[in-house]
Amino acid sequence: MFGRVVEELEGLCEAGLATAFAELELQRRQVEASLAVVVDLVGRRGAFRADGHRSVRGWVKAQANCPDADANHLVRLGQLVREIPEAGDRLHNGDVGIAQIRELARVHRNPRCGDQLPEAASTLLRHAMTRPFSEYKQIVARWVLVTDPEGSFKDHELNHHTRTASLHNDDSGLFLRADGGKEVRLAAARVGDQPGLHANPGQQVPHPVHQVDVGARTDRVEGHQ
Repeated sequence: MFGRVVEELEGLCEAGLATAFAELELQRRQVEASLAVVVDLVGRRGAFRADGHRSVRGWVKAQANCPDADANHLVRLGQLVREIPEAGDRLHNGDVGIAQIRELARVHRNPRCGDQLPEAASTLLRHAMTRPFSEYKQIVARWVLVTDPEGSFKDHELNHHTRTASLHNDDSGLFLRADGGKEVRLAAARVGDQPGLHANPGQQVPHPVHQVDVGARTDRVEGHQ
């Protein structure tokens, strides 16, 4: 059966392929919206317990044999389209993509600012319809930052108070380990400028090395001299 689908698609011209893609993408968005409603109803009715599951997320994972991330997305999306019907309308009509709606659903679950999303949803959805996804994601991030500046401040304070640094000397040389934020990176850079200690982020080299591994919250610096 799938072979016949392939044959039909192979017979389309360039314009026909573009039309087929648009039609299939619309169907995908409509199915996603409908799935979200089904999942939300199962959760609110407690229907997941009939199969012995303890949560609707577990029920989704079992039904679709999908990973946690996909199940969590459908649960969040179901709550979003119930509390902000416009989001469901836009998705089902094909006005916005699944990735854009996932961003809104993620923000909707933010305990510090999600309750304010209904007031901004129309504006954010308009941006979702007209802006490239990368720009839209930045717009949503800025909205979260403005709406929840304390959350960003708490992250900075946690990063500041959990900085650590230690220096050890053994038979192989000098070992520096530091965890923290921007100031630690600057200090590490100054150490890396010292003679005999070379900066080379994330790469193994045969000579003495100064490594900087920059993560979302933690920077690790390891050097041997």
